[in-house]
Amino acid sequence: MVIGAGAAVVCGVALSRRPEEDEPRTVEARPARVPRRALPEPREEAPPKIAPAPASPAAVVPVFAPEPPRKIVREPPPGAREQRTILRFDFEHGLPKGWRGELETEVLPPGSTGAFRAVERGEGYFLAASPWNTKGHFRAAKGTVFSFDCHSSHAISVSLEICVESPEENGNFCRRFEAPAGKWMHIEAPMMDLVRDESGNSTPEGAVCCEMKFKLFNAPQGLRFVVDNIEISD
Repeated sequence: MVIGAGAAVVCGVALSRRPEEDEPRTVEARPARVPRRALPEPREEAPPKIAPAPASPAAVVPVFAPEPPRKIVREPPPGAREQRTILRFDFEHGLPKGWRGELETEVLPPGSTGAFRAVERGEGYFLAASPWNTKGHFRAAKGTVFSFDCHSSHAISVSLEICVESPEENGNFCRRFEAPAGKWMHIEAPMMDLVRDESGNSTPEGAVCCEMKFKLFNAPQGLRFVVDNIEISD
């Protein structure tokens, strides 16, 4: 009986034998044990980021936006003060009571919904006028300006007349201008520039302005003369 290295049991007796130094040893290869590591806790992954589709050439926004247009501010001369509106008629809600003329809703300046049209009062004579106000619509001063927009279907001469009352002189003080055909124009008439035909005097300072009139003479048939945005400022 051959007893290899190690121990054996024969008939209930345990036998043991030490291996000789030159005796070959049998080594059984076993896989190495790798210690188990705790698995990391599962993490919630962020949803993948989807890159936006490239914009079309027409929608590309420049990196540097253009600057807004600059406003040119002119300094008033020394001692001058800013103009203030003291009276305005825009006819947006129809004609005020007592005005002689008709409401215009077709030939209008940009942004307007109503204007004032002259009516024929005789052969070739057209008139657009405010009612007479004994207390005065306003008082004339050195800086008072009478401004308005107007449109004429035909080229024609227009007479702006302001009837005033004052201790110095009463009557109509006028300024004439030429209105082109088919174009809106803006007129600014300083009250001190209006003169009376009879005397040639300019509007007296402090005069009470009782009536405003637009007169057209020798007008052609079918004339359509429209006034809007009457404003008195000083």
